[in-house]
Amino acid sequence: MPEAKNTFLKAKMNQDLDDRLLPNGEYRTAQNVLVGKSEEDNVGTLQNIRGNSLLSATNDSPGVYGIKYIIGYFMDKTNSRIYTFITDWNGNKNNPAPSDAFCAIKLLDTNNTTQYTTLVSGSFLNFSTNNPILSVNLLENLLFFTDNRNQPRKINVDLAKADPLHYYEENHISVAKYNPYEPISLIKEEIEDVISIANTTTFDIAENANINIGMTVLGISGAGSSTISPNEYIKVVSAVASSTSGQTTVTISNAPSTAITTSDTIYFLESAMTDKSDISTWPGDPDYLEDKFVRFAYRFKFEDNEYSIFSPFTQIAYIPKQNGYFINGQEELAVSSTILDWFENGINNIELIVPLPDKANNLASSYKVSKVEILYSESDQTAVKVIDSIDVTEISNASGSNSYYSYSYQSRKPIRTLPNSQTVRVFDKVPVKAKTQEVISNRIVYGNFQTKHTPPSSINYSVNIEKKIANNNYTNFVEFPNHTIKQNRNYQVGFVLSDKYGRQSDVILSPVSDSTIGSTNSRGSTIYASYIKDDPEGSNVPDPTFMPNGVKDWFGNSIVTLVTALLQEEKERELRAYMLYL
Repeated sequence: MPEAKNTFLKAKMNQDLDDRLLPNGEYRTAQNVLVGKSEEDNVGTLQNIRGNSLLSATNDSPGVYGIKYIIGYFMDKTNSRIYTFITDWNGNKNNPAPSDAFCAIKLLDTNNTTQYTTLVSGSFLNFSTNNPILSVNLLENLLFFTDNRNQPRKINVDLAKADPLHYYEENHISVAKYNPYEPISLIKEEIEDVISIANTTTFDIAENANINIGMTVLGISGAGSSTISPNEYIKVVSAVASSTSGQTTVTISNAPSTAITTSDTIYFLESAMTDKSDISTWPGDPDYLEDKFVRFAYRFKFEDNEYSIFSPFTQIAYIPKQNGYFINGQEELAVSSTILDWFENGINNIELIVPLPDKANNLASSYKVSKVEILYSESDQTAVKVIDSIDVTEISNASGSNSYYSYSYQSRKPIRTLPNSQTVRVFDKVPVKAKTQEVISNRIVYGNFQTKHTPPSSINYSVNIEKKIANNNYTNFVEFPNHTIKQNRNYQVGFVLSDKYGRQSDVILSPVSDSTIGSTNSRGSTIYASYIKDDPEGSNVPDPTFMPNGVKDWFGNSIVTLVTALLQEEKERELRAYMLYL
């Protein structure tokens, strides 16, 4: 009897003809079969495939707000996994899920179990049955999803599977990462109450090892008035800690005009920029910064090898040699040669005080930070370079429960240069919300999205050029002692509103008004910085309130901004305002 071979080359189901008349290459019916498409001799053959099994939903009982619904799912056919998004909350977009609402992401691995595993749960997911999750993509081990209600999110499946409590806040799962909005500080500050008084120049405070000789001293009375002013130029002469009393005895350079009392609060201020070239054990290069004007910033590296945008850069870290003073007849030499040989950068050691969004020992858990990179930029270059990359464990050990990290920069050369794509990245192009998404060439692309929050059309504020305000609340006269606003030019000040994740508005200006700030009129967002007449003390100074005692009272100029109306809508959205100098 001849052998019958059916190859099913047509791969066509035919239920019209009788079984006896069915031509070769067609088939009557099939279940759980696959027609082979390979180029080998089994092409066109039928192969068995696994069928479907009926499983229970999620084994979850109804929640506080009713039945728990699956509002989205994703089938990972490669690994035989099903991801489901579940909630019992049915609020609209203006009503966030309450703390007792049920929201969760669950995983069903059909290879190993028929029970669901919870990956993430908590009301912070803010799911709603009114906003189904229509777009879900798996890129390697990262699960991306969006619901047109919240900002686009993603989770690391491996981390979530290993620890269901790994994600518990919005910043953990948002595609846009936390924006480090505060710049590095270049000033060290200690605030202490006076415990007892020995004489006009000596007093006791609680034991403090951070009081250094040469610190600038300011005083505030219990009523809030200034008792030691900056123009008295009072410094710390000595600070001796007692091994028995638990106090530190501080001696200052001269008696203040207002006597110190036990109700006073003393502010000890010190610039973080110093010259340590005369210390034999100092490991830095004493000449590296002499001819450079550099700025510093930082950025975070997160657990999934993602980076935040840059923080704002500091002002130029510069204090001239001789603190900017002519000595030993150098005025005549400068006039004849037109060269200031000593006007080079006199600092070589800078203590960079990096602000952190949480306590240092919580940084890895609360913001999923793995490293902090210290950035460096020179004034005559566009490149941004990396000085150091510090592991979060090292930061935790060094700073503990402090919300800052102190990094000592010792005039070392940067270790690498960042690519230009990172230099021009001033914000993450992640929308506020999106209805759809898709993976194209290993990139997540969003559709039908809202790019940013709607800013106000204007903000009521005014600006002016004033002396640097020198008191305990404004310390730029110590942090940047040789910085001032350039003269004979116009300045325009605008506001950029930004959320926690770095999405920024356009520049917002003020309407023109007659409001005033300081000693002169200031209208709107633009101000002209005129020349300052440096008349000697006692002469006919055009504006005696500006420098009543000559240059002794002048610590430099700064732009002062007065905002006259609150941003209620933006406060509710937790937007932060930055000042942008144009």
